[in-house]
Amino acid sequence: MVENREEKIEALKVAKDYCKRLENGMETLTKELRGERLPDTGEYLKTVVNGLNWIIEVYNATSDLVNENENVIDKDTVNEQTTKLNSALKQNDDALIADTLENGIVPFLEKLQSAIEQIEN
Repeated sequence: MVENREEKIEALKVAKDYCKRLENGMETLTKELRGERLPDTGEYLKTVVNGLNWIIEVYNATSDLVNENENVIDKDTVNEQTTKLNSALKQNDDALIADTLENGIVPFLEKLQSAIEQIEN
């Protein structure tokens, strides 16, 4: 996907802005999944998952740069959380989906944003 350092930095800059929007979307989505479900919650969930998949693709393509000086984001932990989310999605377990987003995925997005800020500086 991304081959050289400058391209990786550019991809990370785009991802940083998107991470914040995705994080805000996840906050709204978790509220809906915990009991305030709306008619479009299912479609919103699909959109959030697609966005998360894109962020993970960017991370996978740039993880060497993100973790260049230290292991900021552990790939195994990311894989564990995405597997947990996938399982919750297959089970249609709204509470588990919300918990995984809030406690597993959002922290990953926050760490990624922080790492990108360090790379930018």
